[in-house]
Amino acid sequence: MKVQIKNTPKQIGKVTGRQAFYRYYAGFSSEYVRDIFHTLDIQDQNTVFDPWNGGGTTTLTASIYGCQSIGMDINPVMIIVSKAKQIPLDFWSSIQGVTNELILMAHSLRRTIDNKDALFQWVDTETAISIRALDRAIRKLLFPQEHSDINTTNWNDISSIASFFMVALFRAFRIAVGRLSSNPTWDKKPSSPINVGINLFNLFQDVTTTMTNQLLEDTGNTPIIDARIFKGDSKKIPLNDGSIDVIVSSPPYCTRIDYAVATLLELTILDPQIESNLRKLRESMLGSPIILKEMENLKDDSIGLTGRDVLDRIKKHNSKSSATYYYKSYRRYFLELKKSLNEIDRVLKIGGKGALVVQSSYYKDIEVNLPQIVLELTQELGMRSRIIHEVSVNQSMEQINTVSRQYNKSRMYFEKTIYFEKH
Repeated sequence: MKVQIKNTPKQIGKVTGRQAFYRYYAGFSSEYVRDIFHTLDIQDQNTVFDPWNGGGTTTLTASIYGCQSIGMDINPVMIIVSKAKQIPLDFWSSIQGVTNELILMAHSLRRTIDNKDALFQWVDTETAISIRALDRAIRKLLFPQEHSDINTTNWNDISSIASFFMVALFRAFRIAVGRLSSNPTWDKKPSSPINVGINLFNLFQDVTTTMTNQLLEDTGNTPIIDARIFKGDSKKIPLNDGSIDVIVSSPPYCTRIDYAVATLLELTILDPQIESNLRKLRESMLGSPIILKEMENLKDDSIGLTGRDVLDRIKKHNSKSSATYYYKSYRRYFLELKKSLNEIDRVLKIGGKGALVVQSSYYKDIEVNLPQIVLELTQELGMRSRIIHEVSVNQSMEQINTVSRQYNKSRMYFEKTIYFEKH
């Protein structure tokens, strides 16, 4: 196999085209995924699967490439984002007309909403009413009839066109609220409700215009085959044994980023009761900082030599809560990652192959060599695996934490690509 990776996994600089619909902190660069496709010599008849599809770069690249692809994510926000990127190029001429129809319909759908609606954590009454009115209009006009009610939505059945307009509403909401935190993965709630009122409709129209222009930037990158994108858990993949030819993905890194909270604004649109439902989503996500009691009785011998060494060193660290909360948090991550890799092995065909991007990190002064851990876990499954690409990373989410920075200001972080093959 000839390694043809010239680009880095991280999105660097200006992002254009469909990739610019929604800037996802943890997203791949499309250039890197194309390099991976060339390296793996993916053919038209192959089925590509991304179990942590996130912003949908893998499925979009596969659709443009002309091969079947399946994308899965446990966060409904990312299902909508990745579906939106599948929108046909020839729909661009209809976007403005549909936008005008949605806004006209939303004016007639403005009405009082439940005072317990989670939108009130962010915006005032008039703005919340405008957001819910646009949400209702999109559902009424573009969702399947059986899923048009907010309480009966199945995100797996929503079209790329409906998803496009939902993403536009996400972006309009974010513009209205503004950036309230320096941390790109944690939205700080405002000290007082934001007031844009009915001007939210103008923001929505501006965003759809911007997204139309971004779509037109992709003239030479048109999806040929629609991807199958659905909500699912990497620890229990709802696919048949031996049904996948190629895996291209990147699991959540071991940096304790709360990916559910990172999309809390968008989740607030999807679920008016998200304040009471958020914990369930957070508990289900790989990499969540929430500790699950049912995992305490599981043995550590399935996480490889490096994983066990990291856990042992964290448990013995003299900093506060190392032996309790942090040990349990990292332990949960390693065990659930192992379970996810077991599932990847199950759905991959004999002779199937893949590439996973993982990044090293630190707990205090302890290196968490996640690439080595993943390498060991795939080899324990009987796969042939090796590191085929690595790049140093100038910034990690840990560097935002001033307490963590005190341990070592000259740390090196690496993002590595692990190739694996099932035999």
